[in-house]
Amino acid sequence: MPSPLHLSPPQTTQRYTVDAGAIVRGGPHAALHSGGGGGGGGRKKNTEAARRLLPRASTSHSTSTSVQSSTQPHLHHHHSIENMDDLHPLNEATILANIAHRFRMDQIYTRTGPILIAMNPFKWLPMYGSEVVRQYHGKAYGSLPPHCYQEAEDAYQQLQHTQVNQSVVICGESGAGKTETTKLMLQYISIVARGGVEDGSSSSSGGGGGGGGHGKGGEEGVVVAPTIGERLVQSNPLMEAFGNAKTLRNNNSSRFGKFTLLNFQRPMPKHGHQHSRHLSQQLQQQSQLGGSSSSNSSSSSFPISGGQVSNFLLEKSRVCRQQRGERNYHIFYQLLAGASEELRERLRLPMLEEEEKAGRFYYLAQSGCTRVEGMDDAEDFAMTRYVGGREERRERREGWNAFILVVSI
Repeated sequence: MPSPLHLSPPQTTQRYTVDAGAIVRGGPHAALHSGGGGGGGGRKKNTEAARRLLPRASTSHSTSTSVQSSTQPHLHHHHSIENMDDLHPLNEATILANIAHRFRMDQIYTRTGPILIAMNPFKWLPMYGSEVVRQYHGKAYGSLPPHCYQEAEDAYQQLQHTQVNQSVVICGESGAGKTETTKLMLQYISIVARGGVEDGSSSSSGGGGGGGGHGKGGEEGVVVAPTIGERLVQSNPLMEAFGNAKTLRNNNSSRFGKFTLLNFQRPMPKHGHQHSRHLSQQLQQQSQLGGSSSSNSSSSSFPISGGQVSNFLLEKSRVCRQQRGERNYHIFYQLLAGASEELRERLRLPMLEEEEKAGRFYYLAQSGCTRVEGMDDAEDFAMTRYVGGREERRERREGWNAFILVVSI
Protein backbone atom coordinates (compact mmCIF):
# COMPACT_ATOMS: atom_id res chain seq x y z
CA MET A 1 0.00 0.00 0.00
CA PRO A 2 1.24 3.48 -0.73
CA SER A 3 2.29 5.37 2.34
CA PRO A 4 -0.06 8.15 3.43
CA LEU A 5 0.96 11.70 2.69
CA HIS A 6 1.42 13.88 5.76
CA LEU A 7 1.20 17.64 5.40
CA SER A 8 2.69 19.96 7.99
CA PRO A 9 1.05 23.36 8.44
CA PRO A 10 3.00 26.19 6.81
CA GLN A 11 4.81 28.58 9.11
CA THR A 12 4.70 31.63 6.87
CA THR A 13 2.52 32.87 4.06
CA GLN A 14 3.53 34.02 0.62
CA ARG A 15 1.37 36.11 -1.69
CA TYR A 16 2.23 36.44 -5.38
CA THR A 17 1.17 39.17 -7.78
CA VAL A 18 2.03 39.74 -11.41
CA ASP A 19 2.06 43.06 -13.21
CA ALA A 20 0.07 41.96 -16.26
CA GLY A 21 -0.09 45.54 -17.50
CA ALA A 22 3.65 45.53 -18.16
CA ILE A 23 3.06 43.09 -20.99
CA VAL A 24 0.57 45.43 -22.68
CA ARG A 25 2.77 48.49 -22.15
CA GLY A 26 5.75 46.71 -23.66
CA GLY A 27 7.71 46.83 -20.41
CA PRO A 28 9.88 44.17 -18.81
CA HIS A 29 8.87 40.57 -18.40
CA ALA A 30 6.07 39.92 -15.97
CA ALA A 31 7.62 39.39 -12.57
CA LEU A 32 6.22 37.80 -9.48
CA HIS A 33 6.28 39.87 -6.30
CA SER A 34 6.22 37.98 -3.02
CA GLY A 35 5.64 39.39 0.42
CA GLY A 36 3.92 38.77 3.67
CA GLY A 37 0.18 38.84 3.57
CA GLY A 38 -2.83 38.27 5.68
CA GLY A 39 -4.33 34.89 6.32
CA GLY A 40 -7.33 33.35 4.70
CA GLY A 41 -7.62 30.94 1.80
CA GLY A 42 -8.88 31.51 -1.70
CA ARG A 43 -8.44 34.49 -3.98
CA LYS A 44 -7.91 37.85 -2.30
CA LYS A 45 -9.28 41.13 -3.51
CA ASN A 46 -6.49 43.38 -4.69
CA THR A 47 -6.82 46.98 -3.57
CA GLU A 48 -3.58 48.23 -5.16
CA ALA A 49 -4.63 48.38 -8.80
CA ALA A 50 -7.28 46.86 -11.01
CA ARG A 51 -4.69 45.34 -13.32
CA ARG A 52 -2.99 43.23 -10.63
CA LEU A 53 -3.85 39.56 -10.42
CA LEU A 54 -3.65 37.63 -7.18
CA PRO A 55 -3.36 33.83 -7.33
CA ARG A 56 -4.23 31.58 -4.43
CA ALA A 57 -2.92 32.60 -1.01
CA SER A 58 -1.89 30.28 1.81
CA THR A 59 -4.10 29.69 4.83
CA SER A 60 -1.79 30.89 7.56
CA HIS A 61 -0.84 33.95 9.55
CA SER A 62 1.69 36.49 8.44
CA THR A 63 5.02 36.87 10.19
CA SER A 64 5.97 40.17 8.58
CA THR A 65 4.08 42.75 6.58
CA SER A 66 6.71 45.47 6.32
CA VAL A 67 9.13 43.78 3.93
CA GLN A 68 8.44 43.17 0.25
CA SER A 69 10.92 41.84 -2.28
CA SER A 70 10.76 41.24 -6.01
CA THR A 71 11.66 37.70 -7.00
CA GLN A 72 11.25 35.54 -10.04
CA PRO A 73 9.41 32.20 -10.03
CA HIS A 74 10.98 29.01 -11.27
CA LEU A 75 10.19 30.24 -14.79
CA HIS A 76 13.31 32.06 -16.04
CA HIS A 77 13.60 34.43 -18.99
CA HIS A 78 15.75 32.04 -20.96
CA HIS A 79 13.47 29.06 -20.42
CA SER A 80 9.85 28.45 -21.32
CA ILE A 81 7.52 25.61 -20.45
CA GLU A 82 5.70 23.80 -23.27
CA ASN A 83 3.33 21.90 -20.98
CA MET A 84 2.05 24.18 -18.24
CA ASP A 85 1.20 21.20 -16.07
CA ASP A 86 4.93 21.26 -15.27
CA LEU A 87 4.88 24.84 -13.96
CA HIS A 88 5.90 25.28 -10.34
CA PRO A 89 4.20 27.02 -8.73
CA LEU A 90 1.10 26.63 -10.90
CA ASN A 91 -1.08 29.71 -10.59
CA GLU A 92 -2.45 32.52 -12.67
CA ALA A 93 0.75 34.54 -12.43
CA THR A 94 3.06 31.84 -13.75
CA ILE A 95 0.57 30.88 -16.48
CA LEU A 96 0.41 34.45 -17.80
CA ALA A 97 4.16 34.91 -17.54
CA ASN A 98 4.87 31.67 -19.39
CA ILE A 99 2.42 32.39 -22.24
CA ALA A 100 3.69 35.97 -22.59
CA HIS A 101 7.31 34.81 -22.64
CA ARG A 102 6.64 32.21 -25.33
CA PHE A 103 4.60 34.71 -27.36
CA ARG A 104 7.54 37.12 -27.46
CA MET A 105 9.69 34.26 -28.79
CA ASP A 106 7.10 33.56 -31.55
CA GLN A 107 6.20 30.29 -29.83
CA ILE A 108 2.47 30.79 -30.13
CA TYR A 109 1.48 27.25 -29.11
CA THR A 110 1.43 26.09 -25.51
CA ARG A 111 -0.46 23.18 -24.01
CA THR A 112 -1.82 22.23 -20.66
CA GLY A 113 -2.42 18.51 -20.68
CA PRO A 114 -4.52 17.65 -23.75
CA ILE A 115 -5.61 21.29 -24.28
CA LEU A 116 -3.75 23.40 -26.83
CA ILE A 117 -3.50 27.14 -26.19
CA ALA A 118 -2.85 29.23 -29.31
CA MET A 119 -2.01 32.92 -29.37
CA ASN A 120 -2.75 34.86 -32.57
CA PRO A 121 0.53 36.49 -33.68
CA PHE A 122 -1.22 38.61 -36.37
CA LYS A 123 1.62 37.75 -38.73
CA TRP A 124 2.66 34.72 -40.71
CA LEU A 125 5.22 32.45 -39.05
CA PRO A 126 7.34 29.83 -40.87
CA MET A 127 5.97 26.93 -38.86
CA TYR A 128 3.61 25.28 -41.35
CA GLY A 129 3.84 23.56 -44.71
CA SER A 130 4.74 20.13 -46.04
CA GLU A 131 8.04 19.85 -44.15
CA VAL A 132 6.35 20.47 -40.81
CA VAL A 133 3.61 17.99 -41.74
CA ARG A 134 6.28 15.31 -42.22
CA GLN A 135 7.75 16.10 -38.81
CA TYR A 136 4.48 15.60 -36.94
CA HIS A 137 3.04 12.76 -38.97
CA GLY A 138 3.12 9.46 -37.10
CA LYS A 139 4.70 10.92 -33.95
CA ALA A 140 3.41 10.22 -30.46
CA TYR A 141 1.57 12.98 -28.65
CA GLY A 142 3.96 15.16 -26.66
CA SER A 143 7.12 14.02 -28.43
CA LEU A 144 7.31 17.31 -30.36
CA PRO A 145 6.58 20.93 -29.38
CA PRO A 146 2.89 21.92 -29.14
CA HIS A 147 1.29 22.58 -32.52
CA CYS A 148 -2.14 22.42 -34.10
CA TYR A 149 -0.73 19.69 -36.36
CA GLN A 150 -0.03 17.64 -33.25
CA GLU A 151 -3.68 17.86 -32.18
CA ALA A 152 -4.85 16.82 -35.63
CA GLU A 153 -2.36 13.94 -35.70
CA ASP A 154 -3.46 12.75 -32.27
CA ALA A 155 -7.12 12.72 -33.29
CA TYR A 156 -6.25 10.81 -36.46
CA GLN A 157 -4.14 8.26 -34.58
CA GLN A 158 -6.88 7.74 -32.01
CA LEU A 159 -9.36 7.19 -34.84
CA GLN A 160 -7.14 4.50 -36.28
CA HIS A 161 -6.33 2.85 -32.97
CA THR A 162 -9.79 2.83 -31.36
CA GLN A 163 -12.02 3.20 -34.44
CA VAL A 164 -14.18 5.50 -32.33
CA ASN A 165 -15.43 8.91 -33.46
CA GLN A 166 -13.12 11.79 -32.50
CA SER A 167 -14.03 15.43 -31.81
CA VAL A 168 -11.94 18.59 -31.79
CA VAL A 169 -13.44 21.74 -30.24
CA ILE A 170 -11.88 25.04 -31.34
CA CYS A 171 -13.12 27.99 -29.31
CA GLY A 172 -12.00 31.51 -28.41
CA GLU A 173 -12.97 35.15 -28.60
CA SER A 174 -13.18 37.18 -31.80
CA GLY A 175 -9.78 37.46 -33.46
CA ALA A 176 -8.23 34.55 -31.57
CA GLY A 177 -7.57 32.60 -34.77
CA LYS A 178 -10.28 29.95 -34.74
CA THR A 179 -10.88 30.10 -38.49
CA GLU A 180 -7.20 29.83 -39.41
CA THR A 181 -6.62 27.02 -36.92
CA THR A 182 -9.55 25.09 -38.38
CA LYS A 183 -8.18 25.47 -41.89
CA LEU A 184 -4.70 24.36 -40.84
CA MET A 185 -6.00 21.24 -39.09
CA LEU A 186 -8.25 20.32 -42.01
CA GLN A 187 -5.33 20.80 -44.34
CA TYR A 188 -3.15 18.50 -42.24
CA ILE A 189 -5.75 15.74 -42.02
CA SER A 190 -6.47 15.90 -45.75
CA ILE A 191 -2.76 15.43 -46.49
CA VAL A 192 -2.06 12.54 -44.12
CA ALA A 193 -5.33 10.76 -44.92
CA ARG A 194 -4.43 10.84 -48.57
CA GLY A 195 -1.06 9.25 -47.87
CA GLY A 196 0.83 12.04 -49.62
CA VAL A 197 3.28 12.86 -46.83
CA GLU A 198 6.30 10.89 -48.02
CA ASP A 199 5.94 11.42 -51.75
CA GLY A 200 5.17 15.13 -51.43
CA SER A 201 1.83 14.84 -53.23
CA SER A 202 0.02 17.14 -50.82
CA SER A 203 -2.04 19.81 -52.47
CA SER A 204 -0.68 22.66 -50.37
CA SER A 205 3.04 22.82 -50.09
CA GLY A 206 3.00 26.27 -48.58
CA GLY A 207 1.86 26.92 -45.08
CA GLY A 208 -1.26 28.79 -44.55
CA GLY A 209 -4.68 28.93 -44.68
CA GLY A 210 -5.99 27.18 -47.32
CA GLY A 211 -6.04 26.23 -50.71
CA GLY A 212 -3.37 25.29 -53.12
CA GLY A 213 -3.82 23.72 -56.50
CA HIS A 214 -4.24 20.14 -57.53
CA GLY A 215 -1.66 17.78 -56.14
CA LYS A 216 0.73 15.94 -58.39
CA GLY A 217 1.72 12.36 -57.85
CA GLY A 218 2.78 9.32 -59.76
CA GLU A 219 4.22 10.09 -63.18
CA GLU A 220 5.44 13.55 -63.96
CA GLY A 221 2.77 15.78 -65.48
CA VAL A 222 -0.14 13.69 -64.18
CA VAL A 223 -2.58 15.89 -62.28
CA VAL A 224 -4.32 14.14 -59.40
CA ALA A 225 -7.86 15.25 -58.66
CA PRO A 226 -8.33 16.76 -55.20
CA THR A 227 -9.72 14.50 -52.53
CA ILE A 228 -12.85 15.24 -50.53
CA GLY A 229 -10.76 16.54 -47.65
CA GLU A 230 -8.83 18.88 -49.94
CA ARG A 231 -12.06 20.14 -51.49
CA LEU A 232 -13.34 20.99 -48.02
CA VAL A 233 -10.16 22.97 -47.37
CA GLN A 234 -10.36 24.75 -50.70
CA SER A 235 -14.00 25.73 -50.11
CA ASN A 236 -13.01 28.12 -47.31
CA PRO A 237 -12.91 31.26 -49.52
CA LEU A 238 -16.52 30.64 -50.51
CA MET A 239 -17.59 30.09 -46.91
CA GLU A 240 -15.78 33.20 -45.71
CA ALA A 241 -17.24 35.39 -48.48
CA PHE A 242 -20.81 34.71 -47.38
CA GLY A 243 -20.21 34.32 -43.64
CA ASN A 244 -17.34 36.61 -42.64
CA ALA A 245 -17.25 40.37 -42.17
CA LYS A 246 -15.06 43.11 -40.76
CA THR A 247 -15.71 43.98 -37.13
CA LEU A 248 -14.01 46.40 -34.77
CA ARG A 249 -11.76 43.63 -33.46
CA ASN A 250 -11.19 41.44 -36.50
CA ASN A 251 -11.04 42.19 -40.22
CA ASN A 252 -12.15 38.67 -41.11
CA SER A 253 -14.52 37.67 -38.32
CA SER A 254 -16.72 34.62 -38.79
CA ARG A 255 -20.26 35.66 -38.02
CA PHE A 256 -21.60 32.11 -37.77
CA GLY A 257 -20.90 28.82 -36.08
CA LYS A 258 -19.51 25.97 -38.11
CA PHE A 259 -19.55 22.21 -37.60
CA THR A 260 -17.29 20.25 -39.95
CA LEU A 261 -17.83 16.51 -40.22
CA LEU A 262 -15.32 14.21 -41.89
CA ASN A 263 -16.17 10.62 -42.72
CA PHE A 264 -13.35 8.09 -43.01
CA GLN A 265 -13.47 4.77 -44.79
CA ARG A 266 -13.05 1.87 -42.39
CA PRO A 267 -10.37 -0.57 -43.54
CA MET A 268 -11.56 -3.94 -44.74
CA PRO A 269 -10.40 -6.73 -42.38
CA LYS A 270 -8.27 -9.31 -44.15
CA HIS A 271 -8.35 -12.00 -41.49
CA GLY A 272 -11.08 -10.92 -39.12
CA HIS A 273 -10.04 -10.18 -35.54
CA GLN A 274 -6.48 -11.23 -36.26
CA HIS A 275 -5.99 -8.31 -38.65
CA SER A 276 -7.54 -5.84 -36.18
CA ARG A 277 -5.29 -7.13 -33.39
CA HIS A 278 -2.23 -6.86 -35.63
CA LEU A 279 -3.14 -3.28 -36.57
CA SER A 280 -3.60 -2.35 -32.91
CA GLN A 281 -0.23 -3.83 -31.95
CA GLN A 282 1.45 -2.02 -34.84
CA LEU A 283 0.02 1.33 -33.79
CA GLN A 284 1.08 0.76 -30.18
CA GLN A 285 4.64 0.05 -31.28
CA GLN A 286 4.68 3.19 -33.40
CA SER A 287 3.44 5.24 -30.47
CA GLN A 288 6.14 3.87 -28.16
CA LEU A 289 8.85 4.52 -30.72
CA GLY A 290 7.61 8.02 -31.44
CA GLY A 291 6.52 7.16 -34.96
CA SER A 292 8.22 5.40 -37.83
CA SER A 293 8.09 5.17 -41.56
CA SER A 294 5.56 2.34 -41.35
CA SER A 295 3.01 4.74 -39.83
CA ASN A 296 2.87 6.64 -43.08
CA SER A 297 1.87 3.56 -45.01
CA SER A 298 -0.86 2.70 -42.52
CA SER A 299 -2.35 6.19 -42.66
CA SER A 300 -3.72 5.62 -46.15
CA SER A 301 -5.89 2.81 -44.76
CA PHE A 302 -8.22 5.49 -43.34
CA PRO A 303 -8.93 7.78 -46.31
CA ILE A 304 -11.57 10.48 -46.16
CA SER A 305 -14.73 9.16 -47.82
CA GLY A 306 -17.08 12.08 -47.23
CA GLY A 307 -17.61 15.35 -45.45
CA GLN A 308 -20.18 17.92 -44.48
CA VAL A 309 -20.05 21.52 -43.27
CA SER A 310 -23.05 22.72 -41.25
CA ASN A 311 -23.57 26.39 -40.49
CA PHE A 312 -25.70 27.75 -37.69
CA LEU A 313 -26.44 30.99 -35.84
CA LEU A 314 -25.65 33.25 -38.79
CA GLU A 315 -25.80 36.92 -37.82
CA LYS A 316 -28.64 37.87 -40.16
CA SER A 317 -29.10 41.36 -38.70
CA ARG A 318 -25.70 42.40 -40.13
CA VAL A 319 -27.20 42.41 -43.63
CA CYS A 320 -29.38 45.39 -42.70
CA ARG A 321 -27.36 47.17 -40.04
CA GLN A 322 -23.73 47.38 -38.89
CA GLN A 323 -21.96 49.28 -36.16
CA ARG A 324 -19.83 52.29 -36.95
CA GLY A 325 -16.54 51.16 -38.45
CA GLU A 326 -17.72 47.66 -39.39
CA ARG A 327 -18.76 46.19 -42.73
CA ASN A 328 -21.41 43.97 -44.18
CA TYR A 329 -20.50 40.50 -45.40
CA HIS A 330 -17.50 40.29 -47.73
CA ILE A 331 -19.46 39.01 -50.72
CA PHE A 332 -21.24 42.34 -51.28
CA TYR A 333 -18.00 44.31 -51.58
CA GLN A 334 -16.28 41.54 -53.54
CA LEU A 335 -19.01 41.46 -56.15
CA LEU A 336 -18.93 45.22 -56.67
CA ALA A 337 -15.14 45.39 -56.81
CA GLY A 338 -14.38 42.31 -58.88
CA ALA A 339 -17.29 41.80 -61.26
CA SER A 340 -16.41 42.10 -64.94
CA GLU A 341 -18.35 44.33 -67.33
CA GLU A 342 -20.16 41.32 -68.76
CA LEU A 343 -21.20 40.13 -65.30
CA ARG A 344 -22.32 43.65 -64.36
CA GLU A 345 -24.53 43.82 -67.41
CA ARG A 346 -26.08 40.45 -66.68
CA LEU A 347 -26.70 41.38 -63.04
CA ARG A 348 -27.73 44.95 -64.00
CA LEU A 349 -25.22 46.55 -61.68
CA PRO A 350 -24.49 50.25 -62.28
CA MET A 351 -21.14 51.18 -63.82
CA LEU A 352 -19.53 53.28 -61.07
CA GLU A 353 -16.09 54.58 -60.25
CA GLU A 354 -13.94 52.59 -57.86
CA GLU A 355 -14.56 54.86 -54.88
CA GLU A 356 -18.33 54.93 -55.49
CA LYS A 357 -19.02 51.25 -55.95
CA ALA A 358 -19.90 50.38 -52.35
CA GLY A 359 -20.73 53.90 -51.20
CA ARG A 360 -23.74 53.98 -53.49
CA PHE A 361 -25.65 51.40 -51.46
CA TYR A 362 -27.03 52.17 -48.02
CA TYR A 363 -26.68 48.65 -46.63
CA LEU A 364 -22.96 48.74 -47.44
CA ALA A 365 -22.05 52.35 -46.57
CA GLN A 366 -24.15 53.16 -43.49
CA SER A 367 -21.27 52.30 -41.13
CA GLY A 368 -18.82 54.61 -42.88
CA CYS A 369 -16.46 51.73 -43.71
CA THR A 370 -16.36 50.22 -47.19
CA ARG A 371 -12.69 49.22 -47.46
CA VAL A 372 -10.36 47.17 -45.29
CA GLU A 373 -6.64 47.84 -45.19
CA GLY A 374 -4.68 44.91 -46.54
CA MET A 375 -7.72 43.27 -48.15
CA ASP A 376 -8.25 43.22 -51.92
CA ASP A 377 -11.96 42.63 -52.56
CA ALA A 378 -11.46 42.18 -56.31
CA GLU A 379 -8.81 39.50 -55.83
CA ASP A 380 -10.89 37.74 -53.18
CA PHE A 381 -13.89 37.74 -55.52
CA ALA A 382 -11.83 35.98 -58.19
CA MET A 383 -11.02 33.23 -55.68
CA THR A 384 -14.64 33.04 -54.52
CA ARG A 385 -15.92 32.72 -58.05
CA TYR A 386 -13.28 30.12 -58.91
CA VAL A 387 -14.26 27.93 -55.97
CA GLY A 388 -17.99 28.36 -56.58
CA GLY A 389 -17.97 27.89 -60.34
CA ARG A 390 -15.36 25.26 -61.18
CA GLU A 391 -17.50 22.20 -60.47
CA GLU A 392 -20.30 20.60 -62.42
CA ARG A 393 -22.81 22.54 -64.47
CA ARG A 394 -25.50 22.20 -61.82
CA GLU A 395 -23.22 23.72 -59.18
CA ARG A 396 -22.29 26.59 -61.51
CA ARG A 397 -25.99 27.34 -61.91
CA GLU A 398 -26.38 27.39 -58.14
CA GLY A 399 -23.50 29.86 -57.92
CA TRP A 400 -25.17 32.11 -60.46
CA ASN A 401 -28.38 32.04 -58.44
CA ALA A 402 -26.39 33.05 -55.36
CA PHE A 403 -25.06 36.13 -57.17
CA ILE A 404 -28.59 37.06 -58.18
CA LEU A 405 -29.67 36.80 -54.54
CA VAL A 406 -26.80 39.03 -53.42
CA VAL A 407 -27.66 41.68 -56.01
CA SER A 408 -31.34 41.64 -55.01
CA ILE A 409 -30.39 42.53 -51.41
